[in-house]
Amino acid sequence: LKGDHQLGSLPSGLRSLWSDRIERVASADENGAYWIDALQGLSLSRITLSKKVLKAAGRALGEPLDEAVSAWEREGLLIRAPDGSIRFCHSEMRREIASKVPPEVSSRWHMVWAAALARLDEEQSGRYGLERGLHLVDAKEPEEALSVLLDSAEHSYNWGQTHRTAKAAVTAEELARRHNDAIRVAWALRWQGGAALAAGRVDDADRLLDSARRMFDRERVLVGVGATLEALAGSRISRAAYDAAVELCTYGVEAYR
Repeated sequence: LKGDHQLGSLPSGLRSLWSDRIERVASADENGAYWIDALQGLSLSRITLSKKVLKAAGRALGEPLDEAVSAWEREGLLIRAPDGSIRFCHSEMRREIASKVPPEVSSRWHMVWAAALARLDEEQSGRYGLERGLHLVDAKEPEEALSVLLDSAEHSYNWGQTHRTAKAAVTAEELARRHNDAIRVAWALRWQGGAALAAGRVDDADRLLDSARRMFDRERVLVGVGATLEALAGSRISRAAYDAAVELCTYGVEAYR
């Protein structure tokens, strides 16, 4: 953010005011770099910045956020609510700051938030699974993100939270398809189908659950084909018999495409 503090989409008066305040903090204090980094990180959070959340983030970061939060409160960029939670003074300013975070800083902070939410989930049984999974996606950690998102979809479904189930499952499906993970695509479709059924969208549920079933069946066929061909390759059958087996297995696989 330092050196690029113009908050383009804000009204011109606010843009000038907040940009000047950020610039002043960045250059006038020995802690300026730390405070700027904290402001960037806070702008990336996907949940309310309550006292408990800020404490968990500080522990994940390895440094309390209290001083940085107080600094930005004094400048008026952060506002503290009666319950002790904080928020940005203007939602558009938060979005502008988040959009200017350098990629390496963004990845680091998304991992901080994922770690903080994992710590909170130990106390609150998966409440923040969706947000944690989305932070892991943004941190470019697809393997962990897929596991967390699918767990979140199941947890949300079991608690009757169909919107969160669908959001976690759709995101997981997109990620699994990008990484050619057919089994996880099937699981994501299964939870999407469950959410659709719970919401009364029967036709959508039938389509999604049928797609999930076919993908599960196809993967079972592929596993069986692989094991069969491996066993045959090590046996003493003739080349013609082996070629016939390959052709038969290929036919079985094609039936599920």
